[in-house]
Amino acid sequence: MTDTLHKEQQADRLKTLMGHVKDGHIPIEGLFPEKRQYKVLAVFGDDAGKMFMLIGEHKGAFAIFEASQYNEWSFHSGHSSLEGALNEMRDFRLKRIS
Repeated sequence: MTDTLHKEQQADRLKTLMGHVKDGHIPIEGLFPEKRQYKVLAVFGDDAGKMFMLIGEHKGAFAIFEASQYNEWSFHSGHSSLEGALNEMRDFRLKRIS
């Protein structure tokens, strides 16, 4: 696979995933008793374009959502601080995309 083709596939996958983000928020239903809208703060991905993670904020709490090359966004973990969420991103060695 050429580098250009790989980057195009990665961009297409990210575009599909970000299609679930509406007005800067990702809606979450069925995980919590009520529907929540998490404000998207940052999106991260690996060099291979096979793993993506998103940090969102809702009422002062932070959550990480993950998606693979095959799956849509799903809840990964919750954090009481942005610093905690960013530390987890660092552990995964992902690069910030947006």
